Amino acid sequence: MEWYAAESTAEEKPKELDITSSPHLVYKRRNIERVPMSNENEESMAGEKWVYEECTQDKEEYESQQAELLSPTTEAIMQEISALQMQQTETQITLEMLMEQ
Repeated sequence: MEWYAAESTAEEKPKELDITSSPHLVYKRRNIERVPMSNENEESMAGEKWVYEECTQDKEEYESQQAELLSPTTEAIMQEISALQMQQTETQITLEMLMEQ
């Protein structure tokens, strides 16, 4: 996926993940900021706009990736990672307690 600069004058902040605006695309956005918008004909300000980085992904590809995240294999991997992280935390706490003695 390639990120590109985008902007919007909509009142509401753009969603970071937009799966409803298009029947064929998913929009992913990051670094969303509200900035002043200058009027090109005058030096005065003409409201505000949203600026952000955006990329698109085919909706079928996105849905396929989401399905993979919910698969039993992925779930098992995530549980194993969680168990390893817990063991690491417990080991760190034990080491800190031993160092204090």
